[in-house]
Amino acid sequence: MRFSTAILLVLSGLSFTSGFAAPGPANSDWPQLARDPARTAHASAGVAPPYRARWIWCGPSLTLRNRAANAAWPDDLGVRTQPGADYPLPEKVSFTIAGRAQPVVADGRVFIGDMDGKVYGLSLDDGRTLWTAENPGGTCAALALAGEVVVASSIPGAIIGFDSATGRLLWRVETAKAITGAPLVIGGTIFSGCQDGRVYAIDALNGNALWISTNLGAPIVSELCGDTNAIYVGAENMFFRKLDPATGKVLAKTRLNGQSFRLLHPVLHAGFLFVQTVQPICVGSEYVMENVMRDSPDIATEQTNILHWLNGDTNRGQWRDASPAWKHLFVLRSTDLTEPFTVPNGPADGCGSPAPPPAIDGEGRVLAWFKTGHPTLTAKGSFGTRYSMDISAIDLKSGLRLPIENGHLSGTSGETDNLFALSSGGSLVYLRQRFRGTKVIDLKRSTSHMIQAAVRTRDGGAWPADVVYRNTGELPRCSQPALGGREAVVVAGDKLLFAEEYCITCVEHREP
Repeated sequence: MRFSTAILLVLSGLSFTSGFAAPGPANSDWPQLARDPARTAHASAGVAPPYRARWIWCGPSLTLRNRAANAAWPDDLGVRTQPGADYPLPEKVSFTIAGRAQPVVADGRVFIGDMDGKVYGLSLDDGRTLWTAENPGGTCAALALAGEVVVASSIPGAIIGFDSATGRLLWRVETAKAITGAPLVIGGTIFSGCQDGRVYAIDALNGNALWISTNLGAPIVSELCGDTNAIYVGAENMFFRKLDPATGKVLAKTRLNGQSFRLLHPVLHAGFLFVQTVQPICVGSEYVMENVMRDSPDIATEQTNILHWLNGDTNRGQWRDASPAWKHLFVLRSTDLTEPFTVPNGPADGCGSPAPPPAIDGEGRVLAWFKTGHPTLTAKGSFGTRYSMDISAIDLKSGLRLPIENGHLSGTSGETDNLFALSSGGSLVYLRQRFRGTKVIDLKRSTSHMIQAAVRTRDGGAWPADVVYRNTGELPRCSQPALGGREAVVVAGDKLLFAEEYCITCVEHREP
């Protein structure tokens, strides 16, 4: 096995103190994928509408800065002052940011890696490039912060540490095969799954291997979650495991339905794991379960019918597509990975794409997408189904859907082939994907607002967002096709951030 003999340590001049504290992130920080080791994707406070672009980073040579935010800056990025105008984005950029490469934020800096072999440190305040470092082979995942170390994975097979202030290479650990998931940081330890089927635990101070797990029997293609008591990981043989964070020993395991864990990460909350898998790959799968909706005159009946359908009950032949194979959202006890109940959640995205992972909101609720004939939060109707895509909470005592009701619908929805990744700040839930853009819903008032759209007039519709890159026409060309995936909005204090394949956008509140 190839591993620690290939570690490169460049440790001269480091100013580390011994050990790491492990408090929660500061309100202005989002230091790893989905913000924390549990992958809750929640910040204590959100950024309310309306919005303006503060800056748009288009690579080391160009950052557009909105003079509405700072009179000394050169660019006018306000749709109020230039209705329908294009932002001065370049025709092409020299990099490509993968779909799951969520920006991460700590201590006033933003960090991102591209698919072309670079890692970048940016200023959160004005988006200028602070440093550029080499990451041969590139990354298709988010980076992570462990104290003063920026951690990147490398597609060819490496875990790499950089100094967060300068970008200087600190250490490099080579792995036997590719890494396609984001690092998990708990205290001063970095955990990463690898396509060699093993989990690696690395000391962030010096890059030393703390342990390497046994082979879990199949590649690990996505992320881990965890806390100081355990880490949790799914392998492509569809076994989901609990590991001892001190030794890597397997403490519990269970096998789940599904095709893969790709493009997904588990979420740890209130003593449960919320684990999604990729449903059967089937073009047109967004129309599966329509007959169950038809036979469900109210929410209670609908939930009962979905549970029967997921159990394979064909309802005297009426539900011919009923099958346990469609079950893709699992709730497991964090202690022993047993399943206390089944969530009445059928296929929520089409063409083999998995529905984005759940997120936790300001009331501690677990929010997920539900296909339903009885929406209570989003909107009636949705593209790709005769029914609706709604966001609801999961009852942690029964697994049933807990509707979010404020007496009216918010007026926005997902699409069965274009669902939005979820994150939250306070009572606001943010919806994000690259094709349809970025939205926000106030969970207390059931009001919605469109934050951003790439193109104002697109795909037969008009998208009246606060931030729009192009009125019509082409977006910047990248160095290569981007790898897929949908990553949620980053909430960093009074700013929101998200990545396109050709830029990073920082958005803030503006007075109406």
